[in-house]
Amino acid sequence: MKTTLFFFILVFVIILIFIALLYGYFKYGLFTDYNSIRAKRDIKKGNVRILILGESNHNEKFENTVARDFGFQYKKVAGNAVDQVLKNGVEQYNKVVTEYMLQTHGTNWEAEFKEKLARKSEQVKKQ
Repeated sequence: MKTTLFFFILVFVIILIFIALLYGYFKYGLFTDYNSIRAKRDIKKGNVRILILGESNHNEKFENTVARDFGFQYKKVAGNAVDQVLKNGVEQYNKVVTEYMLQTHGTNWEAEFKEKLARKSEQVKKQ
C-alpha cells in the first residue's frame, strides 16, 4: 500500500514538472535562443539588443548608428520562419531589455531615440 502510494505521488510530481516545462516552453520560449533568461545574461555582458522578428521595414544598420548612442543595438532574428514559441521568447527577451532601458535612460528614452533617429534621417536626406 505504501509503495503504491509512493509511486502514485512520484508519477504525479513528474507529470506536474513535465507540464510546467511545457508551459514554460510555449508561454515564455524558455528553450528557444531568445528568452528572458538570455536577455538578463546578455545585459550583464553588455550586449544589449532589441530583437526584430521576421522581415520588417527596419533599416537595421541605419537605426543601429543611433541606437549605439543609447547603449543598445537592433538585431533581426528568424527571417520569415517565425513560430509562436519564438514570438513568445522574443517578446519576453524584449520586455527585459525595455525594462533595463527604462532604468538606465529614463521613461522618455524611446521618444528621445525616435526624435534623434528622425533628425539623423533628415540629415541623410539632405545630403
